[in-house]
Amino acid sequence: MAPLRRIEKPKSHKGRKFLLNREPKIVENEKFSLFFRCASTCTKSSELLADLHHLKKPHAVFYGKMKQELLPFEDPTPVEKFCRKNDASLFSLSRHSKKKPNALICGRLYNGNILDMFEFLVEDLKPVSNFLGNLPEGRGNKPLLVFAGDDFEKSKLTSRIRSFFVDYFRGIVTDKFSLQGVKSVISFFLIGDSIQMMPYAIKLAKSGVAKDSAPRVDLVEIGPQVTLKVARSQLATDDLYQESLRKPKELMPSKRKNISMDEFNSQMGRVHMEKQDFSQLQLRKVKRYRHLEESNAGLPAEIREKLDMKTENIDHE
Repeated sequence: MAPLRRIEKPKSHKGRKFLLNREPKIVENEKFSLFFRCASTCTKSSELLADLHHLKKPHAVFYGKMKQELLPFEDPTPVEKFCRKNDASLFSLSRHSKKKPNALICGRLYNGNILDMFEFLVEDLKPVSNFLGNLPEGRGNKPLLVFAGDDFEKSKLTSRIRSFFVDYFRGIVTDKFSLQGVKSVISFFLIGDSIQMMPYAIKLAKSGVAKDSAPRVDLVEIGPQVTLKVARSQLATDDLYQESLRKPKELMPSKRKNISMDEFNSQMGRVHMEKQDFSQLQLRKVKRYRHLEESNAGLPAEIREKLDMKTENIDHE
C-alpha cells in the first residue's frame, strides 16, 4: 500500500498568500486558459491555437514545445495536473493524426476535474495574419457573443457547446461597461454538425444626424475565421453540471416582500389598496351635452335618443 501524501503547511507569508489565492472564493478570479501544442500537430491547427491564445491574452499561458503526448480523452490526468498547477479552468490543445487530421481539443474544468470536453476538426481557416490592419487595439477586450439560430438549443450537445463558448470568450465579468470599450463581436453559426466562427471588429463613426445621437457602428472582418466540425465529445452528468452552476448564498438576492424580478431583471412590485365603493362612481356625464349652443344634430343617434329621453323625464316631473 502506497503511503499517504502528507500535506505540508506553508512556512512563509508568500506561501500562505499563494495558497489563500487558490482557495474557493465567493467571487472567483478571471478564468485562466492553457494552450498546448503537441508534438504531433500540423500547421492549420497550430495557427488556430496561436490565434485563440492571442484572443485570450493576458489570461493565458502557451506551451509551444510539448514533448509529452497529451490524450485527454484517454487519460485526462496530465491535463488536469497542468491546470491545477496554473490555476486554470480552460484548456485547448492541437493534435494531428491520420484518422482525425487538424484536431483541436477544448475543455473546461470544475473543482480541478474535467467537466466538458470537445474535439473539433479544423476545416476552413483564415488566420489573424490575414486581417492585421483591422485588429482592435489593446488586449483583454470583452467581445460580444452572437449565436445565430435556435439550433443551439435543440440538443444537449449543442447546448453544452454554446455554454462552453460563452465561458471561453466572455472575458472579464463586469456590471457596467463603456460603449468605447466594446471593440469586437464574435458570431457563431451552427450548420449541421459544423460551427462557423466569424469575429468582427467594431468601428464607431459619426452618424451625421445630431451631436448627442448614438454613433454609427461598422463591422469589419477580422480573424480567426474558422469552420469547426464536431468529432467527439465528453459531457458531464446532469447532476454534476447543475452543481457547477450553483451560486453561493451570499450572491443570491435577498427576498423582499411583494417584490419580484422578471426575465429582464426588472423589479415588479405589488401594491395593496383599500376596498373601493364603486356605487358612488360616476362613469358617464350626459348633462354636458346640454350646454351646446346649437341643436344636437351633430351628435350620434344613440346620444341624441338618451338626451331626448332625459329631457322628457324632466318635463314629466
